[in-house]
Amino acid sequence: MKSWKKISAGLMARRFNEVGPRIEIKVLEGFTLWGAPLYDLEDGKIKGVISLAINFK
Repeated sequence: MKSWKKISAGLMARRFNEVGPRIEIKVLEGFTLWGAPLYDLEDGKIKGVISLAINFK
């Protein structure tokens, strides 16, 4: 992952051969929104993931 002040970008690989770019955006302190359009090598389809991560300190 390459990180800047509020945005990070990199590559993601998931189980069952899904690969693609991943983008993270720091929304507020402790909240990160991230998403990844992933290409499934087995099915030959594009799938995706969107998530909101909450960090408790």
